[in-house]
Parts: sequence; C-alpha cells; structure tokens
Amino acid sequence: MTILPTHALCLARAARVATFAGLAMLGLLPLAGCNASRPALPAAETPQQISAQIDKAASLVRDAQRLENIGSDRQAADKYREAIGVYRELPVAWNNLGRLMMRDSNNLAAAEAFKTAAELSPTDPRPVHNLGTLWESLGYMDDAARWYGEALSRDDSYLPSLRRVAIVEEIRNKPDSTTLERIRRALLIEQDPWWRDKFRRDKLRFEDLINTAKTDPMSKVDPIYRPEAGAPRYPGNPPTIPPAPAPQPRPQPIPNP
Repeated sequence: MTILPTHALCLARAARVATFAGLAMLGLLPLAGCNASRPALPAAETPQQISAQIDKAASLVRDAQRLENIGSDRQAADKYREAIGVYRELPVAWNNLGRLMMRDSNNLAAAEAFKTAAELSPTDPRPVHNLGTLWESLGYMDDAARWYGEALSRDDSYLPSLRRVAIVEEIRNKPDSTTLERIRRALLIEQDPWWRDKFRRDKLRFEDLINTAKTDPMSKVDPIYRPEAGAPRYPGNPPTIPPAPAPQPRPQPIPNP
C-alpha cells in the first residue's frame, strides 16, 4: 500500500468532498485531520433580528434628540454612538452625531459622519448640505459650493442649500448659468422677505457679471463690489448677511412606531 504524505492526504480528501458537495462549497468545508480548517462563518441575521435592531437604534435616536432639546449635547452624542453600535446603517444617527461633533469643533470626525450618512441615504440632501455648512464655516468656499451643489442635485428645491449657495457665490464671485437657475428657483419658493430681496438683487448682479464676461472675457469688473480697502460691498447701508448655520437644519424627530 502506498503511503501518501500528509499534504497529499489533505488534497485527496478535498477532492472527495468536492465530488459530493461541489467545487463551490470546497472553500467552506473544513478538512478533517488537516490544519487547513477555517473558523465557522457567523450565521446570517434574520429579518426579525434586523428589525429589532432598527427599532432599538431608532429609540436611542429619539432619546438623543430629547437630550439635544435640553442642551445636553455630550449625552446626546453618546446616545447617537450607542444607536450606531446597535445598527450602523441608520443615517439619521450619523448625521446628527456629525452636527454635534461639528459644534464641538471635531471637524474631521464630523465630516466623516456626514459622508457616512450621505452614503447610507443617497437621496437625502441634508447630510451633504451639512458638509457644505462645515466647509463654509471653515472659510473653504469652493468646497462649500461643491457640497451645496451636491445637496441641490439630490433636491433642487432644498431651500437651505439655495440660500447658502447665494451667500457662497457672492463671496466666490464666480456665478454661472447654474447659479442663475438656482436663484430663479429660490425666488419661486422663498417666502421670507429678507431672502426674497437678496435673491432679487443677486439675480440682477449675477446676470450683469455673466453678460459682462460674455462680451469681454478678460473683464474682472464687479459693478457692486470694490476691492479697495474699506470700500463697501453695497451702496449705502449693507444688509446683514446671516452667518453659516452651525449646522442647519435641525433634524426632524423620528416618529414613535
């Protein structure tokens, strides 16, 4: 009788297993008597288990929101983290945790939380709007414009982003046809008198800038803003421009099941 080396025995046993179970199952079956055995894979969670996790995580989010409402931000952040620990795919928990970390100047972690929420909820404009708010608060207007634009690509009538786009584009001084379209849309849905007046002024100013650029591509003239030190941005008394929210909007509470 021929005595096969240990390695050859393992291969021979594997071949017999493959004959009965199919080659597709070979990588999942331990080989008895060989060191090639693998740890068992965890059992897949049932829909009932997942539903229970979601319910528990949503309850923790509601607790966190109640803590936010009374100003207990640190305890609220802990509740959001606990909710994420129970069920990681709840975008409201990531988004709201990002807002609290941004308030605490933990900006890198806040950005990651907003991005996670945005990936988990690809049609919701709020997480990417909050990314725009984060970059605007840090003075990075090009990045802010990018994320506000992403929010509006998800919902072109999302008023918070339409408002912040007007502010950011005024600072960047780089309006284009997309900017004008957003201003026009904002005028259709805006109800606040201050913002309506601002959108009207922005529409006229941006149209003038774009038309000037078309007729004279080398022109950098801004008919309202003067770059000289101390020169007013507006004739007469300048309007008060609301600062970037920190961040906004506040979340809607999750309804009780």
